[in-house]
Amino acid sequence: MAKNSQIKSFKNVIGVKLSDDPRINHYEVSFRRWLAREIHYGRVSVAQATVELSISDTQIRLICKQYPPEVVTLPAMTEAEKKKLEELEKQVKLLQKQLEHAEIKNIALETLIDVAENDLKIPIRKKPGAKQ
Repeated sequence: MAKNSQIKSFKNVIGVKLSDDPRINHYEVSFRRWLAREIHYGRVSVAQATVELSISDTQIRLICKQYPPEVVTLPAMTEAEKKKLEELEKQVKLLQKQLEHAEIKNIALETLIDVAENDLKIPIRKKPGAKQ
C-alpha cells in the first residue's frame, strides 16, 4: 500500500513534457536535473522512473550522466580563521578542565557530608517535605 502512495506522490512531482511525441520525449532542464538528483540520492530507482515516466532506461542513464551529483567544496581557512579556531579549542580545553575540577569538588563535598551524617550523626541535608 505504501508503494501506491509513493507512486502517486511521484506522479505529482513529475515535470511536464515539452512534446508528446515518444520519439522526441524531451523534458525541461529543471526536470532532468531533478530526476538525476532523485536517482543519485536513491529516492527513485531507474526501474521506477522507467515505468512511471515512460522513459527508456538508456535515456535515464544519459540524463544521470549529463547531470552528475553536485559536489560542494568549502574554501580553505584563512589565517585569521585558523587562529580563532585554535583559541576556541584552547578555551574548550580550559572549560573541560574546570568542569572536571568542579565535578571532583562536588564528589568530595558529597563524601564529606555522607561521612558527617553517618559517623558524626550530624543532620546536614534537608529532609524531603520539610518546612522552611
